[in-house]
Amino acid sequence: MKASESSSNYIGKVRECTNYAVRNIKNLSKEGYIESRGAGSKAEAGIQKKLQSELESFSDSVKFESFSAKTKTGMITNIFLLSFIVLSSFSLIASTFITGAFLLVSIVLSILALISITGVFGGFAKSKQSANIFAKRDSRGVTTRRVIFCANSDAPYRRYFSKRAELILKASCAVGSALQLVYAVYIIFLAYNHFGFGRFMTTVNEYQDMIGLPPIVPILPYILSVFTLFAIALMFVVNYTCTTRGVVDNLVGCYTCTGAMRYLSELDIKLDHTEVCVLITGAKNADLAGATAYVQTNGDESKNLDTLIVCVDNIKDPESIGVLGGTSKGVKDVKSAAGNAGITLRGAKAKYLSSDVKAFSKAGINSALITTLPDMAPAYFQTTLDNDDLLNPKATEPVINILLESAYLMDSKK
Repeated sequence: MKASESSSNYIGKVRECTNYAVRNIKNLSKEGYIESRGAGSKAEAGIQKKLQSELESFSDSVKFESFSAKTKTGMITNIFLLSFIVLSSFSLIASTFITGAFLLVSIVLSILALISITGVFGGFAKSKQSANIFAKRDSRGVTTRRVIFCANSDAPYRRYFSKRAELILKASCAVGSALQLVYAVYIIFLAYNHFGFGRFMTTVNEYQDMIGLPPIVPILPYILSVFTLFAIALMFVVNYTCTTRGVVDNLVGCYTCTGAMRYLSELDIKLDHTEVCVLITGAKNADLAGATAYVQTNGDESKNLDTLIVCVDNIKDPESIGVLGGTSKGVKDVKSAAGNAGITLRGAKAKYLSSDVKAFSKAGINSALITTLPDMAPAYFQTTLDNDDLLNPKATEPVINILLESAYLMDSKK
C-alpha cells in the first residue's frame, strides 16, 4: 500500500500539513524565536520546546534527551592556529639576530600549527547543554521496523566567506607552516654540518657570513611571516557571535518532519508493523553532536529493528529535490519512496553541507538525506539571506509526500 492510498483526500490533507508547517515557521519568526539559535543556546531550547509541544499532540510518546556539546570548536581551532603561526614567525625572525636556538622553537610551533589544522585543539571549546527530541507513533501490531524523519533545531553561525574559501585559507596556512618548518630544519642541518652544536647559539645572520648562504636566506623569515595573514583571515570566515535566521537551514526541515507526523495523527493512522518517529537533533552545527548522542543512546535499538532514517535539510527549490549521502540501502529506499510519490530524485552533490546523516551512516544505520541544495553553495547558505522570504510550500509538500511514502514502503516489506 502507498501513502497516497491511505486517504481519499490525500492531496488535500498533505497540502494542509504543508500549510501548517509554513504557518508555524512564520509565526515563530514574528515572535522572535528564531534569532541567535546557536547550538546549546536559549533560543535553540525555545524552539525545541515549541516542537516538543507540537509533537506531543501527534505522537504516542515524546522523549527529551539532553547531552553535552562542545560549541564553537572552529573558533577555538582558528585561535590556536593563528597563535602558533604568529609565534613561529616571530621565532624565525628572532633567530636571524638574537640566537639560532629560536629555530628549534619555530620547529615545535610549526608542527603544532599543522596539527591544529586537523581540529584537534577544538576539544578545548566550551561545552553547552543541548537536547534531542524523539517522538514516536507506535505500530498497530508487533513492531519490527522503524522509520525516522530527522532534522536539526539549531541554526548555523553566520558565514562571511564560503567553505571553499575557508579550505583555501586553511591550505595556505598549512603551506606556510610547512615552509617555516622546512626553513628551520634546513638552517639547523647546515649549521650542524659545519659546526656541530658548538655554535648553535649563533644567529642566522652570522651563519650566512660563516657558511656563505645566499643573501635571501636571512630575509626568508620575514617573507614567510606573510602567511600569518591567511590565519588572520580565517578568524573572519565565520562570525561565532551570531547565527543566521536558519529558516531553510533548518526550520523547514523540522516542520516538514512534524507535518508528516501530523498527517498520520489527523487521520489516526498506525502502520501494521512500523513505528513512525520524528527525531529533532540539537547542536548539529557543533560537529553533529545531537546525531552522535542519539547513536550512542539509541543506536543498538535502531540496529535491532529494520530502521530507516530520512534526514531533511535545506529545502527550498522544488525543481532540485535530491538525495545525498547516507547508506546505499537507505538511498535506494528513499528513491523508491520518491518514485511512489511520482518524484524522481536527483543525485545531490552538496559536499559543503555537514549533515546528521553522516553520523547515522557511520554507525551502520540505514539513512539518506533529502535536500534541494545545488552542487555549489547558494548565496543564502549560512548567511543573512536565509530568512522567511525563502519559504516555499511547493518544495515542502513533495518532501512530506516522500517522508510518508518512506514509512509506507518500510511497512510493506516482507
